[in-house]
Amino acid sequence: MPVSIISGDIHERVSLYFQSDFAQSTAQFGTTFNNQDFAQIRDLYADLFLTKDKEWRIRRGISKVPFGFETLQSSQQRLALDRTDAINSAAPNERDIGFSLYYAPADTRKLFRSLVDKGLKGSGDYGILGIGVYNGQTLNVPEANDNEHVIFRILGTLPI
Repeated sequence: MPVSIISGDIHERVSLYFQSDFAQSTAQFGTTFNNQDFAQIRDLYADLFLTKDKEWRIRRGISKVPFGFETLQSSQQRLALDRTDAINSAAPNERDIGFSLYYAPADTRKLFRSLVDKGLKGSGDYGILGIGVYNGQTLNVPEANDNEHVIFRILGTLPI
């Protein structure tokens, strides 16, 4: 599944990320096959850093819902069976439209980066504290009920 990624900083406090996915779906209907080529947006978000040290940030757009360690891991870093059914049922497609407030101290951000750089099972930088509001429909699904989902995530302990 070919993936295109474009990312970068457009300002010292604003970062953009775009990831598309070009795929082919083969679904069997009766005795004929229906091949469908399609392109979809996997991620499209902006991070607005509230502090110069980038410890606090707001993320707005389409991104992974910070729900569980398994969901935040890149599929490149896990085996096919390296995910529980509960995680898949709570956040199908792993992504949704919304916004989050993340906090991670500078030393923790360095640790997150080093795990990913070494190819270990890191989750990327979703902070040690995450609070967010999401559409609740998951990726590429039309709005069905006007309900939002609220998430709260804490990893470890917060410094006092």
